Amino acid sequence: MIRNGLYKITYATSSEPTDEPGEVLAVVRRGRIFGSDRFGAVYRGYDATTAKDQGVIVNVTADVPPGGELMTGFSGGENGAQAQIVGRVDPAAKQQRAIFDVAGSPLEIDITFLGPLPN
Repeated sequence: MIRNGLYKITYATSSEPTDEPGEVLAVVRRGRIFGSDRFGAVYRGYDATTAKDQGVIVNVTADVPPGGELMTGFSGGENGAQAQIVGRVDPAAKQQRAIFDVAGSPLEIDITFLGPLPN
């Protein structure tokens, strides 16, 4: 299980190195994941422990607002839409890079543990 806490997730918004990266702020509590980004997408999901030394699988649903678009090209369309996001992480790492499947397209992300949650 991923440790409870606050996480920053960053990803490239384009292939241009001068473009500002996208960011998601996420909270993990008892295996449940909640987050959002500045573009209005909301992320909800959970983690699932795998066999020993194989990391933790993260399974998240992104609620993409109407007119919104994820970095992989997935569009919220006129009414908004949901996209499945799945990846594997090291639950003990304070900082890591991982490749997640975002609605069928790969996306490289950086995950940083910012700190624990208050009790």
